[in-house]
Parts: sequence; C-alpha cells; structure tokens
Amino acid sequence: MHQPIYSPSQILLLLELEANKAKSLAWVAEDPENRWTGYHTTDLDHWAEYSIFTVEQYNRFNITTDISELHKEIYGVKLRTNFDLWTTAELEKEYESLERQFDDHAKVEAERETNSISEFEAAVSRLITEQDVDRATVIKWLMDAEDAQENDYFCYCNDLPYGYIDKDILKEAA
Repeated sequence: MHQPIYSPSQILLLLELEANKAKSLAWVAEDPENRWTGYHTTDLDHWAEYSIFTVEQYNRFNITTDISELHKEIYGVKLRTNFDLWTTAELEKEYESLERQFDDHAKVEAERETNSISEFEAAVSRLITEQDVDRATVIKWLMDAEDAQENDYFCYCNDLPYGYIDKDILKEAA
C-alpha cells in the first residue's frame, strides 16, 4: 500500500490538529464526570477533501463554521454567504460582533426563561391551593390540557427550560 506524501504545510496542519485534540482531551480529563467534548479528525486526507491543506485554511474553516452557528443560534438560520470573499480580518470582526449579539441574546433568553418559570410556578401554586391537590397532579392536569405526552414538549410549549419538569413527577400523579 502506498503511503501518501504530505506537504510541509499539511504536516503543520497535522501538528495543529493533534495539539487541539490533546487540549480537548486534557480539558475533559480535568473533570471526566462532568465534561465531554468532540474534536476534529487528524486525518489529513479528510481535510484534503475540503481543500484544507494549511493551518490558515483550517482556522478560516473554524471561524466560518462558528459564524454560521452563532448566526443560527441568534437568528434561527445559518448565515449563507460566500466566505471566500471575506478577509480574515472581516471574519474576525463579524465573529466578535456575533459574540456580543449572542451575549445580549442569551441575557434576553435567560430573563424570558426566568419570567416563564415564575408565571408557571404561580399558576401551579394557585391551582394547588384552589384544588387542594399536590404539585404532581396539577402538572399532570396541565400536561393533559395541552395534550403534551412528553415532559420536554410540555416545557417547550410553556417556555420552560428542557428538563424543568422532572419525569418522575408524573409517576407520583399516576
């Protein structure tokens, strides 16, 4: 079997990929019970399929991916543009701008979530008092009223964080 010959820039790319992988694995090793991460493959043939042969091309790939994902998180759709027309400085400026927007978006979302939890808990408390029943029963009633068979769907419908309604609570109401 013929062993591929890689250019010096590809060897530098391999070293970058391996260093990033080692950094990711070290981070997980600090707290393996609570941390998980993925990392990019170190297979240079894989990267060649994407026309990535240098560290600079790899870094541009990462920043354009991050820009697309941040844009989707904020606006609900990935940014569709020809990133080849952007300079590295323009990409970095766009990424920094999206990071600031994401921070603002996260604050608004956290406030909305807090308000949703408060409103939900007030309604649950009111029904517990009015109907003289336990929390599990009230939540079961609310889920039935929305025809929500799954906790996460119910949370979604009520702007609650996923997992907010403990799955065990429905067992209590059964």
